[in-house]
Amino acid sequence: MKRLLSILLCLCMVFALAACGGETPKDESSTPSTEQTRKPDSTDEKDTTSGTEEPVGDKYDSYAKVGGESIYVNYKDGRRDDTGASSIVFHSTATDLTVLAYDTTGSFSGDHTGVLSMINDGRMFKDIAIYSDADFNDYNTTYKINVKSSEDATVNGIAMVKFTGSVKSTNDRDCYVYGYAFVVDGVPCVLAGFVLSEAQEQNLITSINTEIDTMIKTVRTER
Repeated sequence: MKRLLSILLCLCMVFALAACGGETPKDESSTPSTEQTRKPDSTDEKDTTSGTEEPVGDKYDSYAKVGGESIYVNYKDGRRDDTGASSIVFHSTATDLTVLAYDTTGSFSGDHTGVLSMINDGRMFKDIAIYSDADFNDYNTTYKINVKSSEDATVNGIAMVKFTGSVKSTNDRDCYVYGYAFVVDGVPCVLAGFVLSEAQEQNLITSINTEIDTMIKTVRTER
């Protein structure tokens, strides 16, 4: 009997230990499953945050100061060339060009409606000439923009005239022009883009319009 009881007790202990050993993996496996449900949540939060950030490639990370005045224009890196005493050429190729012309003589007393007629006296084309190959390089000619349409606009609280038109180049080519005329801190300015190619491709016109519309929103009185 003693041997039988001993055998039964041993069997009971074996079964008890087997039962305890079977429960342990369940407890351990419950912890990772909890972590796995948390990890996707934290990852989603990071993705959501990063998704709200502006892509670096779309930012305009540089500023040009207009003359000695407190006027700044934000533009794309690597696209600026300073020229002349009254204009900044931001970008130029054989097909398109972006320029800001201004007047700091202090003689201007009008508003934005009179800016274009004042600056449209050929001054911006004297600086453009060195960047545009054979265009506008006849210094005996006063190149002027032929304004075809214009309308009042307000950008960042600044009253402006938005206009489109053309200018006849040295090669007698009608070049597309799109821009804005405005006054900041008493300084009259014209920010304009030109399509210089002979074919006047629509994709270049669209690109110039986008460039000017983006840059005009960055005009400010502090950096």
